[in-house]
Amino acid sequence: MEGHFSAALTLTEQLQFEQLSLSKSKSIIGHSVNIMDNAHISSLNPSEATILKVRIMQKQSQAYFDMSLLTRAVSSLFTWRHVEHEYATKVPRPSSTPIKVKKALEELTINVEALFNGILTEDIVNNGMSFFSLRHYFL
Repeated sequence: MEGHFSAALTLTEQLQFEQLSLSKSKSIIGHSVNIMDNAHISSLNPSEATILKVRIMQKQSQAYFDMSLLTRAVSSLFTWRHVEHEYATKVPRPSSTPIKVKKALEELTINVEALFNGILTEDIVNNGMSFFSLRHYFL
């Protein structure tokens, strides 16, 4: 992976959105929360002023959050493709799928589901639809 994507991946790995959000929210609203987790924010019973601050923070950080989701998904796909290729081309092929392949696929599924439950489905379907049901929805 090279170029702009590599730079974006490096940035989002070194400055993870969740950690930035926890740090920044503590200084602005007095609680360490992932500002994109509306359920957690609601559980704090915030005031209207706090809700307004959170909404502003969400708008300001949406692009970075989206970039973080995209880079994780593409990176996981890249990793899974290489791990799976090693397994698929091995002669003789092992009788069972190696743990390395299973873990790479699990990570890919988690990251793609986050992507499909986030920026790619906001205006298409209700929140909470899994990647696999979404895939069947469009097929």
